[in-house]
Amino acid sequence: MKTGFIQNTAILVKNDNQSAKKIILVPSKRAELYFNRAMYNSNVQVFCFDEWLNALLINHPKIVDKNQALLAFFEMYAERNPDDIAFEDFIKWASTAIDDFMSIDLSLVDAKQLYNYLTDTKAIDMWNPEQKALTDNQIRYLNFFKSQHQLYLLFQETLQKNNWHTKASALKFLSANILDFIQDEFIYVTGFNALNAAQKRIFEVLNKAGKTKFIWDADTYYLNELSNEAGENLRQHISFFGESNSVIFNQGITGIDQANKNVQFISSSRQLPQAKYLYQLLEGLTEEEINQIAIITTNENLLPAILSSLPERIKNVNVSLSYPLKNLSIYQWANAYLHFLSSVKNKDETQVRYYFKTLIDWLNNPMSRRLFAEVDQVVQTITRYNVPYLSAAKIIELAQLPADSLLSRFLNVPLQADMVIDAVLEFYELLQHKIDVTENLLIEELECVRVFFTDLQQQFTSDFFKQNISIKGFKKILEQSSNSLSLAYKGQPLKGLQILSLLETNCLGFENVIVIGCNEGLLPKSLNQSTFIPFDVRRVFELPMPAHHDAIFAYSFYRLIQHPQNVYLLYDTDSDSFGSGEMSRYLLQLKNELKQVKIKESIAIFENLSMGISNDEKIENSENLQGEILQFIQKRGVTPTSLSTFITCSIKFYYKYIIKLKEEEEVEEFLGADTLGKLVHKSLEILYLPYVGRVLNSDGVSAMKDNFESAFAMACEEYEVNKHTEDGKNLLLINIAKQYVLMYLKYENEFIANTTAMNQLLSIESLEQKLSMYETVSFRNEALQVLLTGFADRIDRVGEMHRIIDFKTGNVDPSKLIVKNFDDLFSKPEFSKALQLLHYSYIMSNTKSTTHINSGILSLRSLSKGFMMADFSSLGISDEELYKLYQERILQFVNDLLNPATVYAKTDKLEHCEYCSFNSLCMRG
Repeated sequence: MKTGFIQNTAILVKNDNQSAKKIILVPSKRAELYFNRAMYNSNVQVFCFDEWLNALLINHPKIVDKNQALLAFFEMYAERNPDDIAFEDFIKWASTAIDDFMSIDLSLVDAKQLYNYLTDTKAIDMWNPEQKALTDNQIRYLNFFKSQHQLYLLFQETLQKNNWHTKASALKFLSANILDFIQDEFIYVTGFNALNAAQKRIFEVLNKAGKTKFIWDADTYYLNELSNEAGENLRQHISFFGESNSVIFNQGITGIDQANKNVQFISSSRQLPQAKYLYQLLEGLTEEEINQIAIITTNENLLPAILSSLPERIKNVNVSLSYPLKNLSIYQWANAYLHFLSSVKNKDETQVRYYFKTLIDWLNNPMSRRLFAEVDQVVQTITRYNVPYLSAAKIIELAQLPADSLLSRFLNVPLQADMVIDAVLEFYELLQHKIDVTENLLIEELECVRVFFTDLQQQFTSDFFKQNISIKGFKKILEQSSNSLSLAYKGQPLKGLQILSLLETNCLGFENVIVIGCNEGLLPKSLNQSTFIPFDVRRVFELPMPAHHDAIFAYSFYRLIQHPQNVYLLYDTDSDSFGSGEMSRYLLQLKNELKQVKIKESIAIFENLSMGISNDEKIENSENLQGEILQFIQKRGVTPTSLSTFITCSIKFYYKYIIKLKEEEEVEEFLGADTLGKLVHKSLEILYLPYVGRVLNSDGVSAMKDNFESAFAMACEEYEVNKHTEDGKNLLLINIAKQYVLMYLKYENEFIANTTAMNQLLSIESLEQKLSMYETVSFRNEALQVLLTGFADRIDRVGEMHRIIDFKTGNVDPSKLIVKNFDDLFSKPEFSKALQLLHYSYIMSNTKSTTHINSGILSLRSLSKGFMMADFSSLGISDEELYKLYQERILQFVNDLLNPATVYAKTDKLEHCEYCSFNSLCMRG
């Protein structure tokens, strides 16, 4: 690490002829650590600002976090508004309101004046220039703002009642009373950039009292350039506090624009490869060189990828990056558990029922799998029974869990916030014994989250919270807290590779810097500010604005790159990722403004580094697969679906039919197209079964209509769809299925009338019939019997013509049943239905003593299209020649499967991958 600024400051402070007690005040804990090392064996104390604040107010009201203040505020609010105490509604506005209250305090703004301004007549005139009567919404809007000052006062009263401060109110208090706390101390304000109004007032008072000196870390490149936002705050501070009392090291010299500086812009297609590229940048470096490197990321979510990309030989890694609590796997378990418990179907039921997806998500969490042995047993049971909502008792019954098992206990937790917190802490206590001592990061995560829930447990001891905060309300608290809290990992900050966030680098200097995520939207980070105070009003009262936020990031970035010799700036070009694929404006400024530095631009190319399975990966056939292939062609049989699968994506065929991977079953919350089709098919089968082997006339169709309701009920019972019907969407889908059946019976009646008029009879020969035959293929001088098989929904006869009918509940394009080129059947997936019909006709022509066969589709959604037959007339060949061609292709397909040189490859049409069950295996998911 380059410690020039720190060492220069240390020398200045040690040599400064001050008789007072010396204190160095720095912006961060990391800077405090390095300054303490530099001030070793001196009487100078070093504090980061927050610690200094706590030390000054140690005998004053306790500084609490926003979460604790919010809960106390709710209790006070509920006392004053007993008819409006739904916590879920309260937190929607209270969280934003408290942020505004704290912003007002930090900015030393008169709250009454600000809120009066919001509801002032002049302001109303601005909003309503045409002087029209205000609408109800406008009146409610103004009344809401009129209440804000009273809410602000109530919030202050809440703090006073509990003898608390927020950090904002503590700074406001200190800004008015700082000289009561500083006696013989002299303070060196060191390395700061942005100061809020309260901090600025504190330092102003101390400055006028002769108790401070300001030491700024700046570079002439941005400090002297008025148009550069990075130096905006420093220029203001130096002017405000006085140049005579300000020290700027290296003034007049730029460390950024030097001819010998190595600056590289490295682009990648996505964010994750930026982290993976670290391996190449770090591999081959010595331990001494590693000690001089800092990795900065603007996206904390990439931390796991960064850590996994480091060369194994790097042992000393210090992670001071604050990783968001919501991203910790330990916390995600609790979040999934709360999501499950809050997903109740109906609170008023005798036994509350939970949504199946939330249950599966919770059980599939890696932490659940560490502790609960029955996870797969429960998930498979839920999938098998296909019930969207289940009670805890039903889950235990269906999965056959012992009533006293650990999982049963967690399923039966009472739906009260305090009881849930107890359960979460119990889980963490048990989990602690399952974590290996070598899992250092996981141990730190567990400790952080346990402390968080223990603090919550202490807050939820009162009867008020037990009675008035539901599970959903408690989940809202967790969501809010997880967005603001983070875990700062421990390590060896004085040794090894350093990983930290941009804002943690102030005061620090490094020889080599790698910055990941130099995209617009990440650098500077987009500001999503929730506030009830309009920006024009914030500007009038000098509350923080987006430009203030951007100036902070600009300073941190430019200050970071002013010290190192080597700077690697990585960004992604993917327009779909966060950051929109644009390099940061700061990089564009460097390209346009640097005069001495020659920036090198390159694309991340991965050498000797596995980035996962490539999109063009192929799987080669082998002798070891011969047994599985023979079982497929001789036992299970070649079906139209297997042929279509091979044509669409041969690697999917390999997964499904050769190595027999099962497609994952899913519970249907709403009836899907598959279940809808099964329901219609089964209803028709039940209705038509009594007429198999008989002539069907209009009287028979009338009898089917009379029996329709009972037949449909039997079909629903077989496919267990009755449990779905309580939801409106499912009722609609079931009614659609009924309509399909009834419309077909009407269509059948009209068809019979037409055939009768032509002196032809309709007879039903079979329903759901399995068609099968064997073909002989020669392989290695042996005759193999190849099974061709398939199921025909219905085979009937009209006059002398046999019809093979396939019922579809979806739309069918008749043009895809017209085959003009025979090769299209085996190369274009869109002709799969024509292939299916030809497959049925071929088998039937070989097993029935008839040559009069028409295969076709009846779309129940489009019955007006009638019986849509597969049409091969454009080929200009007879049926016998057509069947001969098909036989040759089938035998060729079988020979290809048996050939060890055959390769199974991924489809090049990505639209086929979206809903494929095996897309994760292909890295297409």
